[in-house]
Amino acid sequence: MPSIDVHAAADLFSEKDESTLARELAEAALRAEGLEPSPFLLSKSWVFFHRHPTSAILAGDGSSATGAVRISILAPPGRLTAEARSGLVEQATRIVARVVGDPEQAERTFVLIGETGDGGWGLAGRTGAELVEWAVKRAAS
Repeated sequence: MPSIDVHAAADLFSEKDESTLARELAEAALRAEGLEPSPFLLSKSWVFFHRHPTSAILAGDGSSATGAVRISILAPPGRLTAEARSGLVEQATRIVARVVGDPEQAERTFVLIGETGDGGWGLAGRTGAELVEWAVKRAAS
C-alpha cells in the first residue's frame, strides 16, 4: 500500500481534481505493486496534498516554476520492479496532465518513486511482509 505526496501550487487543483488524483494515483501505485485496488486497499493508500503559494515553487535559476507538480510515491520494499517503477512514472504523469487538462503539464510534472527499508514503513502496528500479508488478507475478506 503506497503513501503518496502531491506538491503543487495551492490553486492548481480543485477539490474534485484532488479527489480524482487521489483515487487514480492510488490505483496506479497499487497495480504497480502487483495488487488489485480493492476498496480496503484504496482506503489504506493515502494521498497527502501539499498546497504551496505560487511564489514558493521556483526553478533552479530562480524563476517561477508555474504549474510545477512533484509527486512522491513511497512503497514497501521489494514491491516494485524496475519496469513497474517506470510504468508508474509514466502513468502518474499522464494522470496529472489529464486532470489539469493540458498535455504540456507532463513537462512540469516530476515523479519520485521510493521504497522504504524493511521495517521502515508500517500501518496498524505492522511492518514489512507482515503488513502486506495482513492487508492482502483484509482486502480479500
